[in-house]
Amino acid sequence: MLAPTTSPSPAPDPDLLPAVRSDGGPTPTDQLLWHHACCWMAKDDRVVPGYAEIVEHCGTIPPAEEHHSRFALRLAPDRHGRPAASRITLPGEPRAPRRCNLITTTQALLDRLEEAVTAVLPLHSHDLDRVRLLARTGPPERRCAVFGTERQADGLEFEFRLWIDTRHGHATRIDYHARGLPSSATGIATASAQGSRRYRLDPRDHWLLTHQHERLTFWAAALDLPARGFAERTTTYSEHWQTPHSC
Repeated sequence: MLAPTTSPSPAPDPDLLPAVRSDGGPTPTDQLLWHHACCWMAKDDRVVPGYAEIVEHCGTIPPAEEHHSRFALRLAPDRHGRPAASRITLPGEPRAPRRCNLITTTQALLDRLEEAVTAVLPLHSHDLDRVRLLARTGPPERRCAVFGTERQADGLEFEFRLWIDTRHGHATRIDYHARGLPSSATGIATASAQGSRRYRLDPRDHWLLTHQHERLTFWAAALDLPARGFAERTTTYSEHWQTPHSC
């Protein structure tokens, strides 16, 4: 057998390597990019989706019982100008699943997770404490700087990654992993969670949330729940409008 040939490793691509100061923090240019992304979030805080299509899925681990649902919500201003949701029946929408404790419990867990993520999104603050530049990626016309940071909320330890467009200074993608939700009085605890947000700019330069995904696994001690299970929710947003009130 011939010995395998070896060749020198290619030089690392500098565009995929962190560009950090000697003390490990973001460079002044990257600090400015982070601040621009925070400003985009603050500027469009009152822009909300008018339509949301939602797919939910929950079940046991290992697979023994699963439930699926798909529906849509119309979000229109109420008499005070605040978003008010009404459910829309979709063509071919499956029959509503039988209400059971697994469905209602996992929906509550997903709601709690979504609220915690929204409250702790790193771009709510210009504070660069614990923010790291991880890499730069993408072709020049779609180049992004990837930042990483940790946050805590509602008993969860979050690890975030944020893709920020280096041309326009807005976040295009935010991913997270989380752990540590403690057991509650219901005898259920989240073992792990992960999710993502996707954003784009519209022709009027509004920063819009277009896609959202949450997934979690849990342990349960309650008799009417599986010992282990999962839940996930995917939401697609469109038809955005601006409310006079901060969201």
